[in-house]
Amino acid sequence: MTTTTPPAFAQTTRLVARSLGLTPAALLESLRPARLADLPHIVELRRRHYGDKRPWDDTEYLQWRYKLGCIDSGMGELWVFFKDAELLGMVGAEDMVCRIGGQRYAGTRSMDILVDAGVRESGLGIWMNQAMFEKSDFTLAVGAGSESAGMLRRLFHALPPRMRGISYIDGSDLLHRRLGNNALVAVPITLGNAALRMWRATQSLQLARDIKIRAIEEFDATHIASAPEDADAVHIERSAAYMNYRLFQNPRARYEVAGAYLAGNYLGHIAWRIAKNSDEHAWCYVIDVQTFGSRRDDALFALLVHVEKLAAAAGCMYTSLALQSRSDWPVFKRAGFVARDFGTGGLIALQCRDPATLEVLGTARWSITDLSEDNDGY
Repeated sequence: MTTTTPPAFAQTTRLVARSLGLTPAALLESLRPARLADLPHIVELRRRHYGDKRPWDDTEYLQWRYKLGCIDSGMGELWVFFKDAELLGMVGAEDMVCRIGGQRYAGTRSMDILVDAGVRESGLGIWMNQAMFEKSDFTLAVGAGSESAGMLRRLFHALPPRMRGISYIDGSDLLHRRLGNNALVAVPITLGNAALRMWRATQSLQLARDIKIRAIEEFDATHIASAPEDADAVHIERSAAYMNYRLFQNPRARYEVAGAYLAGNYLGHIAWRIAKNSDEHAWCYVIDVQTFGSRRDDALFALLVHVEKLAAAAGCMYTSLALQSRSDWPVFKRAGFVARDFGTGGLIALQCRDPATLEVLGTARWSITDLSEDNDGY
């Protein structure tokens, strides 16, 4: 395993404090959990960075995702850095607990890191990341923009990346992009879509007849306790309450969920929503798919075929998901998915306070889906 040796936190603290005209003590005191009163500053910093075209209410979304001083909402703290009443940076930290080999580790997933453009060269982003490292057993980062990818590679240990899986339902958009918009493209589009429909019709012949698919409208203990663990794999603890909050109470994205069952016993689930791309074409975004036990491959195939049928009925051009576990890839290929490079969005990075913890978690098998991301397909 290749480990990452970031600059010492004390050294970074001194350098960033000097750059911002602060003492090291003042720098440390300026990073704190956000409160509800900070929300207008947070929304404004995000607006300046991302623009005004986000199709959701950012104030409502941030109150759902972060605690902001409340004990009965949010999935973690949003840490903010103020200097002279001006918000210069922030970083989110979703609470996570994972298990492997009977050992539990309490960590956070880093997200929403943002630094004001006027102080971007100060090193504040690096320092805020390192400050997060001091607060938990491990810090996980999933996906990165072009601006933050280099910082992640410098500060974190790289885990196997994710790839993007695409299953085409209607090939018109793909063929138009490759062959142009002239009238001659109509013939290959018609033939290609007919072939896709015929191929998908044969998928039902491959389904295991004893596995049944039905909607999940609310997670309960049976969906959690039924999941066995592989000894060499990291198991991320997610309660039924978390799953319900994440998938059914998300103000910017409402998901559908279906479960696979064998003689009434839960084998896994898939969660998705129908989204629109920049051309207003519908597509199916799968945020999570998990299956368990000796029939996990049969259950996975049945869940994928189920969602692809619903996506086709909804007029989607394709189904898209993120996949890290290479061992599951043959089932995805059988269901019609092809692998696409995910670029920096596929990065998965880990940092641990204790080198022994990094040795355990950094060499274990992870299976990260977009449930551990924060973009909801946007």
